[in-house]
Amino acid sequence: MTHDTTRAERPPTAVVVTSTSTLSWRWPLIAVTLVYSFIVGGLRTFTPASNVAIFGTGAIFLAIALFRPPKRVPPPRSLERRGIMAWTIMLGVFSVQEIANDLLGSSYAHPTLSILMTPILDHQLFRAVAVFVWIAVGVELLRR
Repeated sequence: MTHDTTRAERPPTAVVVTSTSTLSWRWPLIAVTLVYSFIVGGLRTFTPASNVAIFGTGAIFLAIALFRPPKRVPPPRSLERRGIMAWTIMLGVFSVQEIANDLLGSSYAHPTLSILMTPILDHQLFRAVAVFVWIAVGVELLRR
């Protein structure tokens, strides 16, 4: 009895299968989101138009989450304790700093995050990027 040594056993390879319907909608949605972000980023802050744009986007995400949630991404099998501690410490330090500076009067001597971000968000490009990132994070949160 002879063995065929030319055909070694190979481990199975993972094949990622994505539906074509998901792929066909991904890039047009990204393009629409980019255009929408630049339109919203061009609006003056705290105007009725900007408020409607932001609250409208949030309402759409809320409606999707409540009535037609997307397919969920499975949660990780385990979380690393180090990562949990790092995020907890960062969130705690940020929260204490925000509360303390707000109680001290939210001035340039004791700036809150909104005061620190104002010079950056005065520019349309940065506001558009912020809106795009906000929407992208919202999409990922919908999938969790």
